[in-house]
Amino acid sequence: MTSYLVATKPDAAVHEKPELTSSVLTRLDYQIVAAIGEGSKWQKVEYRPGEVGYVLSADLNRPTGYSIDLHLSKGRWRINAIINYCD
Repeated sequence: MTSYLVATKPDAAVHEKPELTSSVLTRLDYQIVAAIGEGSKWQKVEYRPGEVGYVLSADLNRPTGYSIDLHLSKGRWRINAIINYCD
């Protein structure tokens, strides 16, 4: 199953290697990329079909990080909680 991540800042650099001194292949501007494996400091990603690079994990997050807990009260939906799975 493919896992997707979103760049959480403008101009996030995609590097050729997991090193700050390596060549920057492209930059992401809040784009969604496919994660390859599990990264720690660096995440390997496919940013275009067949094109792979490395992004600092701090610049990425899951695009589905929030959930809302709702309940129906007197015919109206009410929010009990907003849950952030990103942190």
